[in-house]
Amino acid sequence: MYMQFHGNISSPNSIGTNELIKQGAKLVTNVQDIFEDYINMV
Repeated sequence: MYMQFHGNISSPNSIGTNELIKQGAKLVTNVQDIFEDYINMV
């Protein structure tokens, strides 16, 4: 099992990003990551 936290799990400032990760958000590190999803939507 692998777990990753974007921010401090007890910090109110991290609630949004940690919740998105929990829901299966995709990590975007470059423009190619965005294009891959866009192509799949069209």
